Amino acid sequence: MVLNIVTAGGFDFGLATDAGDQVIMAQLPADQLDPLRTSPSQDAIALLGGNDVFENDDTGRIVFGNTGNDSLVGGAGNDTIYGGQGEDTIIGGAGNDVLSGDRNFDTLTGGAGADEFIMPSSGENRDLITDFQPGVDKLRLPDGVAFTDLEIRGFGGNTEMVRNGGEILTVLQGVVASSITTNDFIGEIGETEETEETPPGDVTPGFEPSTAGDLGVLSGTRTVQENVQGGSFEYYRFTLDQAQDVELTLSGMRENGDLRLYVGEQQPDRSVEIGNEIESSMNSGSQDDSITRSLDAGTYFVEVNGMQVFFNTDYTLTFDATL
Repeated sequence: MVLNIVTAGGFDFGLATDAGDQVIMAQLPADQLDPLRTSPSQDAIALLGGNDVFENDDTGRIVFGNTGNDSLVGGAGNDTIYGGQGEDTIIGGAGNDVLSGDRNFDTLTGGAGADEFIMPSSGENRDLITDFQPGVDKLRLPDGVAFTDLEIRGFGGNTEMVRNGGEILTVLQGVVASSITTNDFIGEIGETEETEETPPGDVTPGFEPSTAGDLGVLSGTRTVQENVQGGSFEYYRFTLDQAQDVELTLSGMRENGDLRLYVGEQQPDRSVEIGNEIESSMNSGSQDDSITRSLDAGTYFVEVNGMQVFFNTDYTLTFDATL
């Protein structure tokens, strides 16, 4: 592939075609590379239309994928790569790179170095980042989005950046949600406050799975003190952001109550509904019920079953998660 070299506005532009091009910088002829190497201007490669394949050499460059589903790979230099429209795969390579998927669903890999990932402003342009390193790499917040607008939550061994409780902007593959702090972001942080662990009893159970009391990401020990009516069910849900050993204990009931654990199943709209039962504990009388399981990252539901309770009875439900 031969690029059309144009110098304008302080940049040396290497222009591809509107077709699907393959551009390997190290394989370009000398009359193509020499103007780029000898010019003091910044190199910028524009791939235009088509599903393009681009691989940079060791010179740091700006790369624009533009339209099409492109594969864009940086080199050892400090590259800045924009995917443009289409579902792109972007790899920064060695060096301190700046990567932006831009439009549509893109997959970004920073590679070695301290990289900066530009987050999209809407869920329709969601990015998957495969190798984010907390404390090393950075997430740049888009205009109009502050850190305080985001919910950072674990799901399925990954971390999701959710805007205002709805749109998923970015997914960090294999990253534990609790490892992400404000120091991992660039942009408008906003006013943040210290949050205290929810005191026992402040989570209200639901009478059906869809309204289950949400304990959020479970870490350490949480205790809920509640009251169940005879002949009814009460539901809770919790999320693990990594695989952990979980022990559930139901105690203090005057009559025969049962404890059941269910897996959560993700729906096409990314909501989570109750799935199959994993395990139950059905000790008779006022004996404590307990369940101990090694669980993968994900969302789970807990049922306090009062179908064999004739009168209202208090109970204590303890959630304990350990690595």
